[in-house]
Amino acid sequence: MKPKSFIISVLFFSSLFFLLISDCRPATVSAPIYQEIDTTTRQTWTPFAPLQLSELLNMSRKEVEQKLHRRLNFKERLTLFLLKHQAKRLQKLSPGNDDCPKLKKKAERANFFGIFGFFFLGMIFGIVAIVNGVQAIQLAEANPDCPEVEKYRKKATVGIVFGVLGIIFWSIFLTWVIIQAAGVVYI
Repeated sequence: MKPKSFIISVLFFSSLFFLLISDCRPATVSAPIYQEIDTTTRQTWTPFAPLQLSELLNMSRKEVEQKLHRRLNFKERLTLFLLKHQAKRLQKLSPGNDDCPKLKKKAERANFFGIFGFFFLGMIFGIVAIVNGVQAIQLAEANPDCPEVEKYRKKATVGIVFGVLGIIFWSIFLTWVIIQAAGVVYI
């Protein structure tokens, strides 16, 4: 293997790595989501006018049809499905949701796998560290009222950094091992 091909392989692996993590940016929770929760709970949905929203979210499609004394058409069924899905999503992002234990667990996992992956099998453990770290940062931003949120955000960041460094280090190391196994000597 020539030096050019070594450089190309390192560039290929690093670009592949950055393509994999490019969609892992943490989502921010802002005030419009909380306003959306308020408007969702206050609105009256015209296809289901006799029913309250809180009742509607806890009922199955067949129960809704029985309450309305008619079958729902396709648009109404789709509306019901989307309404339930949106309500679940908003409930997860609401400030009353207690995700503090999840935040702690994911941040500590990211920290452990990041540092462990830097020294042993960084290609595998580094990816696990990055995924858990990004999820922990998302939870930290969604739940700023959790105790010690900054501590867990820092642990998640350390896990992400060590995960990235472990992947880079181990990809270079494995490329070097493959080159040495091929018997190519560089001066």
